[in-house]
Amino acid sequence: MDGLPLEVYTRCRDTLLTCDQFRTNEGLRAVFVTGGLAFYRKRIPETSTIEDRVEQCLDFLLGKRWGGEPVLALFLEALRSRYGEGDDLHKALTELARDVRLALTQTSPRLPETVPLYAMAPPALSSDGDALRAQMLFSLILELDFNRQVEHVDAILQQQRVAAFLIHGDPDYGPNCGQALLVERLFYLLSEGGEGHRIQVNIGSPGVWAGLPSLWRHIAKYLELADTSSPDEIVDKVYQGWLTQNMVFIFYQADYLVTRVPTYLARWIKEFWQKLAAKALSDTQSRTGNPAQNATYLLLFLVDYSGHVCLAKDVHLARAGNDPEYPKVPLRLPPNKAFPREVLTKWLRQPSARALLPRGITVDAQQLWQEAGDGVPELVYKRIFDYYQLSWEGLAKKWLT
Repeated sequence: MDGLPLEVYTRCRDTLLTCDQFRTNEGLRAVFVTGGLAFYRKRIPETSTIEDRVEQCLDFLLGKRWGGEPVLALFLEALRSRYGEGDDLHKALTELARDVRLALTQTSPRLPETVPLYAMAPPALSSDGDALRAQMLFSLILELDFNRQVEHVDAILQQQRVAAFLIHGDPDYGPNCGQALLVERLFYLLSEGGEGHRIQVNIGSPGVWAGLPSLWRHIAKYLELADTSSPDEIVDKVYQGWLTQNMVFIFYQADYLVTRVPTYLARWIKEFWQKLAAKALSDTQSRTGNPAQNATYLLLFLVDYSGHVCLAKDVHLARAGNDPEYPKVPLRLPPNKAFPREVLTKWLRQPSARALLPRGITVDAQQLWQEAGDGVPELVYKRIFDYYQLSWEGLAKKWLT
């Protein structure tokens, strides 16, 4: 089995065949309720026999990662918690989780030099205790609210492989609405963490924006093309890459492109995304007879930190996935807003969240909500890390770009 030594895979299969949770589809899904596992709850293949259920579950989880951790190892640990320490299965699952983590960590793919990240969870910083706790806490924080946005994206990705989205927030809170964190969460809907090119551009960074030609050159650099490459050559290179792997574009601070009328953003969408999407959609329609050939995603995320993109009159945005112009124009997701107090209460009650708290520390949801400006997302993240005696700026924010 690719990624696992045959001996480890065989032990996994033989052990899981003896676990009661694999007797039914419902019993297996019940294991996927905490931490990053919850993202896979509805995606586990359903089968009619224990044997198929075990093999398809293993095949599904292999290669997937959450918070830098192999999801299969996380699953084995969650399954282990269903058995008492005196049970032989508790010991067997403990040893399996250890061996799976070791094997999949050693064989995990390296990142290509020209692309900053795979579409996977933030990598572990080190084996240091605080870094590991921060990594686990970061993964839990990804689950905080934004359910409406996730449901919109999930529904579209279940139906189509070419998609574009605008991520934005309440203008009153500006960049503090958790836009960057939502981008990370949405990556777990992208083939549940499968590999691919993640091409991200922070338009507001020094040296990036000096007109549309500079943006084209920046994309060309990511794609290992010459600075003088034409827009058509760049679009074709992206298209060729999409035929074999996920291609994901993230434009942070897209609001920089709507400061004048006509806006640069409207022109950029027309010259870059609409040409690319039209080419990909034409290809997808011609291959409908062979769904396996359409297994990769072509995605665009525009990240607006000021709320101004929605106000630009010449930037057309779809309000629903059935808009006739979608996905050639981005879908305007519901805006990120402050977290309700009830959301924090529910999150703090999770066993996985309580387990990471330092001994003797308790967190009151009402107090946390008030300290974070009545639930402003970015302030909530920082205060949570403060309560857990970790540094949001020092450890977690470096995972967000």
